Amino acid sequence: MARRKRDKKEQTAVEMTPEFGNWLKDKGVKARTLRKSPDKLQEYYQEWQKANKPRRRSLLQLPKLPKINLNAVSERVNQIHDILSTISSLKEAFGKSKME
Repeated sequence: MARRKRDKKEQTAVEMTPEFGNWLKDKGVKARTLRKSPDKLQEYYQEWQKANKPRRRSLLQLPKLPKINLNAVSERVNQIHDILSTISSLKEAFGKSKME
């Protein structure tokens, strides 16, 4: 079991990125303590990775849509239908008089 832990530690190499350095500073970790015990550096790095792991969005999560009042939409559609039918009837009325 101890071998697995060692193998796991060897697999994840510590990358000293600016973000990780800032995180260490915020935690109050001194460079001197990290030089003395590289195992601590590995532990801090794993902790930082867990805290900064990118979150995956579930495929089932859809973006939230605003609530729509379907009655209001239906009323507007009926109004538009009435207006368009009035316009088409006016076109027919004036179109026929021009031909006469």
